[in-house]
Amino acid sequence: MDRISKRKIEIFLSKVPSFSNPILLYEQYTIMPSIAAKIIWIAETVFRDICGKTIIDLGCGTGRLLIGSLFMNPAYVIGIDIDLRAIRQAKNLIKKNMIEKYWRVDFICADINKLCIRKRVHTVIENPPFGVHRKGYDVLFLLKAISLADNIYTIHKYNTSIFIVRLLDKLGYKAEKIFDDEIYIPSIYQFHRKKIHKVKISVFRVTRGGKNE
Repeated sequence: MDRISKRKIEIFLSKVPSFSNPILLYEQYTIMPSIAAKIIWIAETVFRDICGKTIIDLGCGTGRLLIGSLFMNPAYVIGIDIDLRAIRQAKNLIKKNMIEKYWRVDFICADINKLCIRKRVHTVIENPPFGVHRKGYDVLFLLKAISLADNIYTIHKYNTSIFIVRLLDKLGYKAEKIFDDEIYIPSIYQFHRKKIHKVKISVFRVTRGGKNE
């Protein structure tokens, strides 16, 4: 694999557009380039979970995690999202700027409640809804992810970390926290009163088997 720096991935991901008209029900916001690049960098350089592997970006949105993974030479990537407009944004950017990798990517426009993929993949990466406006959707995405792969990278609100770890433990999965951080959500919805809303998050690598300590 041709090595690329994490900084170069972050710079490229800053070009990925945000949602043109975010939908509150889906809790749409674009993951920060620095966090997306860090997740992808750790997934490959520490755990070897991307290069040569089949990847699903569950709830891919406009594609920052998916596009970041392409820099690590996966065998194949599938982006799944309910919002066709967001998928088109991601496809157009890849086709325009990463044409040599375009053949490695497919997209599925689907509600994860109705999603059926029979063959498991190696890795799922996801930036799921936090379950604020659709209660339980953070868990719904997580359960769908573990039905698709044995290695999952997932983002959750920091204050739900203990719940997430205990839930996965009961299901026979180990949740390893790889880092905590803060995301900055701009004023994109009508109810937002602050220009920037800070949310503390935890990023986990989830694997089948084992027990959480």
